[in-house]
Amino acid sequence: MDNRGFTLIELIVALFITGIASAIVGVVLYRGMDETRLKTTAKEVSASLRYARAQAVAEKKVYVFVMDKSGYGLYTEMAGDGSESGGEREKPVFYKPLSNGIIVEYEGEDRVRIDFFPMGDSTGGEIRLKTREGSMLIVTVERITGRVRIERQGVYSP
Repeated sequence: MDNRGFTLIELIVALFITGIASAIVGVVLYRGMDETRLKTTAKEVSASLRYARAQAVAEKKVYVFVMDKSGYGLYTEMAGDGSESGGEREKPVFYKPLSNGIIVEYEGEDRVRIDFFPMGDSTGGEIRLKTREGSMLIVTVERITGRVRIERQGVYSP
């Protein structure tokens, strides 16, 4: 009698090993996704800040970048006291929620506000973006030049 094939125990062991290997690969990939989300968010925030500076210079008006724990947006200051629009002082340009797993840290108020002026300067500021595992990128805006850069714990990253 020719006995070709696998026993039930051999199949269960093979499936068990495959399941463990898949779980390990899943954990490694998930950690990499958080790091990718962090880098992407930092680049999107810095691009928004650069856009705000460029628009402030081009349109000769103040652009305001605001970030809180849930997302960030760009606004233009309205001329005058804003009474013609019900007392609003800022007109929204866009708002974007943060990616899942990204935490914003900043000092002071309940939000970060960075103003960009027509001469290219700004109020300056620093935004710390981090993952639950502790990886951190810092987006910094220089006060005098309005230059935006991304740093990884003190190391410059273009």
